[in-house]
Amino acid sequence: MKILKFLKKNTLFTIGMMLYGLVAIIEPGQIKSVAYYSYIYFKELFEVLPLIVLLATVIDAWIPKELILKKLGKDSGKMGYFYAYIIGSISAGPIYASFPIVRLLMEKGASVGNAVIIISAWAVIKVPMLVNEVKFLGMNYMILRWVLTIIAIFIMSQIVQKSVSKEEALASKSNSKIQPLEIIEAYCIGCGICSKISPADFEIIDEKAKVKEGYSLGPTIKAASNKCPTNAIVINGKRSIE
Repeated sequence: MKILKFLKKNTLFTIGMMLYGLVAIIEPGQIKSVAYYSYIYFKELFEVLPLIVLLATVIDAWIPKELILKKLGKDSGKMGYFYAYIIGSISAGPIYASFPIVRLLMEKGASVGNAVIIISAWAVIKVPMLVNEVKFLGMNYMILRWVLTIIAIFIMSQIVQKSVSKEEALASKSNSKIQPLEIIEAYCIGCGICSKISPADFEIIDEKAKVKEGYSLGPTIKAASNKCPTNAIVINGKRSIE
């Protein structure tokens, strides 16, 4: 039953394992190649993940919500677009590293439109990439492609801003209903502080904190939330930083 519950909860993992099995049956000669590239991907992921957690922690601890609201909020205007482009352009790492960072910025006041700009700039107009683009394709090509890309990103950001509310963007994929107690897995570093302070409510599984079934929301919950170094514990829809 625990295995079935795990597979049901982790849909992407289940689908991935099913696809691996399908490849093994249809093209058994390709399974080594698939496994190798999967290894490369996960190796990169685990190399980047600590940096993502560190950056998220720095944003949480050092950047006030009022500042993000002013510089990247819905009413930040042209300067907000500029700051969003700059953040995306100077960022390093693969595109999936941008998602938890952008979510955190949105939680602290960044608009949906500026979030689109950050992610898009992170993906296609990073400064190191522009340097290599000039090297292989020439300055004129890079400038024209860069200008057209910026225009396209701006148009896309306006469409998404008008089409998707921040509440929709921040809603959990698995369950948009606010839970009394939950953990943001992307922020959890598995330090175990919560399970030591409130062992009746938390446990560590696969180096991640999990909320126990039948948790009591006792007096130690708030203490565990306040001591969490990455503010990963959410009580009634709010983190300790809010």
